[in-house]
Amino acid sequence: MQEHVELVGLSILSGARMGPTRKTIEALRAAGATDARVVVGGTVPHTDVPKLLEMGASAVLPTGTTIESLVEDVRFIASADED
Repeated sequence: MQEHVELVGLSILSGARMGPTRKTIEALRAAGATDARVVVGGTVPHTDVPKLLEMGASAVLPTGTTIESLVEDVRFIASADED
């Protein structure tokens, strides 16, 4: 990696959320970006949230998440890196 990545946001509007999330997390780890956070949002059923978190996502913002909640969650994750 040429740049230091702190947070990656995946907006997934199709039904394929597990594969792209897994591949993104694995690619970040393989590139040495083990401290990069991955946030997944879009068309994500609430039943997939635990699976995505177990996979390594730092946060999952399922269908119906408000903009205010999204901003709050991303700010919290970003500030955790500053500590």
